[in-house]
Amino acid sequence: MTLDHNDRDCCGLWKQQLISGRLYWRCQDCRAIAYHCDTVAEAAIRENQLGVTLRQLSNAGDYLNLSESEEPWQW
Repeated sequence: MTLDHNDRDCCGLWKQQLISGRLYWRCQDCRAIAYHCDTVAEAAIRENQLGVTLRQLSNAGDYLNLSESEEPWQW
């Protein structure tokens, strides 16, 4: 099971939301929505874990802030 974002490049986190007494999963960034069921919940949790890891790696890359002319072995 995969969840579909409204934007194919979206890395937003999925959060549970109660709408009219029914549980849904909604992306915080692109606002995509999916009905809650066990397979959707598992996919949302898995994607959230991957999204957090991706953000951590991105933040680590920003911290290194290598310019295009620098090579990592020249530190």
